[in-house]
Amino acid sequence: MSPRLGSSAIEGDLRPDPSIALGAHEVTVVEMASAYGTLAASGIRVEPTLVDRITNTENRTLFDHRPSVRQVVSPTKALKVVPIMRQVVNRGAGRRVRAMGFDRPVAGKTGTTNDKTDAWFSGFTPELVASVWVGFDDRKRHRLVDQNGVQITGSSGAAPIWTTFMHQAVAEAPPAEFSMPAGMSQQEIEPTTGLAARILPDSLNLTHRPVRLALVDTVRANTWEDVRRFEEQSGRPLIDSVLERARPVSLTP
Repeated sequence: MSPRLGSSAIEGDLRPDPSIALGAHEVTVVEMASAYGTLAASGIRVEPTLVDRITNTENRTLFDHRPSVRQVVSPTKALKVVPIMRQVVNRGAGRRVRAMGFDRPVAGKTGTTNDKTDAWFSGFTPELVASVWVGFDDRKRHRLVDQNGVQITGSSGAAPIWTTFMHQAVAEAPPAEFSMPAGMSQQEIEPTTGLAARILPDSLNLTHRPVRLALVDTVRANTWEDVRRFEEQSGRPLIDSVLERARPVSLTP
């Protein structure tokens, strides 16, 4: 029997193959939702259950589920994944969620098997996690197509179902943002250099003509690489040169 991989939300046996990151092993919808819920809960895994409590006609509790709650991933590691998955919805294969008008903070991921027999979308808001699978339960090889013969994918088949459900499921809850764990912060990164992006203070609105002119007069900086080169050669931040040039000029727009 293949070894289990750690204390994850997956109950089945998973082989430690490199292809595991591509979805090479079968999982259930409940297992997938539980795994995503662990990321949403800052690495805390709550054992899923279908029955929370049973009471009789006299309102006496006959059964009260006590779930197992464990920290299985560090909060910082779990939350590092969230911004990546948010971009899947905002700019990637999960854009259908936004196209259907779901404008809350959400992170998620589409999925389509190589043989086109399964379509997935799993995602979460700060309040709720849900997972949708579209496929056939007889385990035969059925290619997923719509009435026009067009391939059904995670984006076209599962994501719309997820979005329709979430629209109603969180309608009464006030929108919330994903929390940031202690000791972790966000930083804008300049894509051409990989360094921390430098943002001008609000007091230097570049729509003010004198400051814009000062930038042009100081250095021909069209890219952050130009800025970096200028600062290395001059030995001072570009913003200092801008301020020096801008001081004699009124900041009236």
